Amino acid sequence: MRSKLLVLFLLWVLAPGSAVASDADTTSSSKGGEWSAGKVVRDVGSGLWLFVTDVGAVVTKPAHMTRHDYIWLGELFLYGGILFYYDEDITRSVQQNKDNPFLDTVGDIGETFENLGLMGYTNRFYLAGIVTGYAFGWGPLQRISTDILFSHWIAGLYRNAFKVLVGRARPNEGLGAYHFEFRGGGTSLPSGHASTVMQLATILSKYADWWPASVVFYGIAGCVCYQRVESLEHWASDVWVGAMNGAAIARLVMREHDDKGVIWMPSVDPESGTVGVQLSWRF
Repeated sequence: MRSKLLVLFLLWVLAPGSAVASDADTTSSSKGGEWSAGKVVRDVGSGLWLFVTDVGAVVTKPAHMTRHDYIWLGELFLYGGILFYYDEDITRSVQQNKDNPFLDTVGDIGETFENLGLMGYTNRFYLAGIVTGYAFGWGPLQRISTDILFSHWIAGLYRNAFKVLVGRARPNEGLGAYHFEFRGGGTSLPSGHASTVMQLATILSKYADWWPASVVFYGIAGCVCYQRVESLEHWASDVWVGAMNGAAIARLVMREHDDKGVIWMPSVDPESGTVGVQLSWRF
């Protein structure tokens, strides 16, 4: 079912009349070049530099926060603090209601799509999307895959470092919600699955630009988040922090790419007829 939904979505966004395809068609590109090993190497280097600038944008974001950003951050800490206080009660309640038909269905959906939260499993598909989009000039596939992969990598850098420093024990370890061993190897806070699936939902919703699709994307992400609590892999506050952090980084990465006018386009030399592929962006 997951593969069918993915194929249908890609067919929709790549359709000639889709909003995503229309956006890609209206972009302008700089002078192209021939398809050669040197050209590919240069474009790969440009892509890596783009990733570096994305990391820099995320790192320096606190120095450029607006009033709205501070309000959002305050709400994040407020709701996260409430969940943290009630973590054990929430986990206990979820376990006691596992037989509820509705919650059981939510958990089953979350388990079905659980692999979407595993970067080691999904990154190869997004990388393949970048390569395929680059090779065939499919701008939407190239852009979507780039946004997802870059946001995953950047969030992963933050998340893995934070997990090691905080060292919170998982629910299935039986040590309670408030057991921390700083630099002690705890891996509960924040939830990597929640961060990854929320990034995916945020990016796909932006490109789909159609509220029923957003309901599906965020609904699936929510089911995966619930499944992480139901399976005793994470506390509710772990899931909240991971999800909000993932969504914020995804939005920042997309905004950076929009501001830089990232363009991946095929090109044809009118004189020689040679075909090329180019990457360009503005600063």
